[in-house]
Amino acid sequence: FGFLTLQTTPWSRVIIDGINQGPTPLFKIKLSAGTHKALLINTKAGIEVIEHIDIRANQTTMLNIKLK
Repeated sequence: FGFLTLQTTPWSRVIIDGINQGPTPLFKIKLSAGTHKALLINTKAGIEVIEHIDIRANQTTMLNIKLK
């Protein structure tokens, strides 16, 4: 397992591999090692973006994503 810390601008609701993780910011979400599909949604801003996120075992991946 590894961890994900994620911030988006503007904020977004995060769904990883079909599981709702809640709104950003996310801090140290535990995920299995490997590649995960993250759906970032902000309906007020009309944003729906898919990101593929690589998680390494025993490490924290920290991302700051600017959404358009």
